[in-house]
Amino acid sequence: MNQAFNSNLNRAAMAILVTGLSTCAMAGQVPGQNGLLSFWYQASGANVSALAVADPNGSLFEVILDPASTQAIEFVGHISWSPDGKRIIFNAQVEGGGSWHLFVIDTNGSNLQELAWDDEGTAKPLVDCRNFEWAENGLVYADCRVDPNGAITFDPDSGEILHFCAGVRNRNPALSPDGQTLVFWRQSDIRTAPVSDPCDSTVLAADLDDINPAHTIWSPDGSTIFFTDRVGGQTPPSNANVMSIPATGGTPTLILAGAFSPQPSPDGTQLAYADWDGPLYIATIDGKNPINLFAQWGIDETGSFAGALSWHSEQPIFHDRFEDSSVQ
Repeated sequence: MNQAFNSNLNRAAMAILVTGLSTCAMAGQVPGQNGLLSFWYQASGANVSALAVADPNGSLFEVILDPASTQAIEFVGHISWSPDGKRIIFNAQVEGGGSWHLFVIDTNGSNLQELAWDDEGTAKPLVDCRNFEWAENGLVYADCRVDPNGAITFDPDSGEILHFCAGVRNRNPALSPDGQTLVFWRQSDIRTAPVSDPCDSTVLAADLDDINPAHTIWSPDGSTIFFTDRVGGQTPPSNANVMSIPATGGTPTLILAGAFSPQPSPDGTQLAYADWDGPLYIATIDGKNPINLFAQWGIDETGSFAGALSWHSEQPIFHDRFEDSSVQ
């Protein structure tokens, strides 16, 4: 790992000003186990995307990493909470653009570090890892495209790679609630694989009548898989829809048109998602009765965007750590 680069990251992390919008809870609160959402957020007029954490009921919105405050990171992309809610893993473009690297940061905005993998005793950055999940078993499942090139399972603390599927694209991998099965997408298929052997995949749904899946995620009870349909198949797509399919296979169901990045609430009663026109919303699990989260947080919707949602079940971890933090 580049020590000078890491030094820049650490200095930048210490200098980050956590400047979110702290708002009071507003009308239209969402019931259920709200927990906390994390996502990338691009404010109106900004040319970079930041990392934000927010309470769905409107009581808290904090930008914990603003690339405008550091020369080391330019854009924040995909995001996933650690199982204990104390850290967030995300990918980002480093200075100069180009490849996306994996980073981890504490939820109070401190201790920013680049993740590396152990290549026979040499620490190497995880380059161009665009889709991943930090699962409840403490391991990270990722789709990397440069070094290493393939689907990997690795320990984020030791850097040890436990499984490596060379040249294989397991995109948006997500671990089932029972910890036994991974779901992911590859080209126009939704696939599953046993967690013990991610290389041995089975097609759950193939050639879905012009549906192009992405952002696969389980419902908390393991019965349903939500995903994004990339309309037209491009990346980025010309439009997108949120859909679902039974975990046993079957016919996909349209949940929300013009939406992407679905994320079920921890209690399985709500669904957070990004609207194609910019704001984040929360609705019932079947896509009904949407509530505009940007309005909850007092964000100007004009020209503001967000995506790559990740939902953690706990709130106190963030609040306690933030109050105890030296970051102001």
